[in-house]
Amino acid sequence: LQEDGSLKVDRWMRASVADALYAAGDIATFPLWPTWEHTRVEHWRTAQQHGRTAAQAMLKEGNGYMGVPIFWSLHFEQSIRYVGHTDAFDEIIYSGEPESRTFLAYYIKGGYVVAVSGSNRDRELAAVEELMRLQRMPSVAELRAGEIDLIALLAQA
Repeated sequence: LQEDGSLKVDRWMRASVADALYAAGDIATFPLWPTWEHTRVEHWRTAQQHGRTAAQAMLKEGNGYMGVPIFWSLHFEQSIRYVGHTDAFDEIIYSGEPESRTFLAYYIKGGYVVAVSGSNRDRELAAVEELMRLQRMPSVAELRAGEIDLIALLAQA
């Protein structure tokens, strides 16, 4: 067990290769693209993704966990969505103004977009999930240069 009570697993959700012990969901600390740092995400959707990955691994199929965590919440009639995951970041690049409640916030770590949060930009956040999965997110330089049409970028992928 890790200090937080989780089990460290590889990208196939294996806690032990020799014993064929798998862990998924809230208990799993797993490597997350693009940094491959081990992280723990306690959310039901990630647990579902992990379960599919573990089942494929048990059947000797699949390529390991390449999912993208997604969270959402509603507070005081304001919806916030979060794609990806990070415990720390080097920088945030904004598209739109958070005060306007219509924005995207790109969380940058080690030169990569590791997470994006936002409000009232659901189509773009859905595109972010797929762009992250495909490893086709815009570069930090592109984000700094100005507004990017994520929907059009996804159509090119």
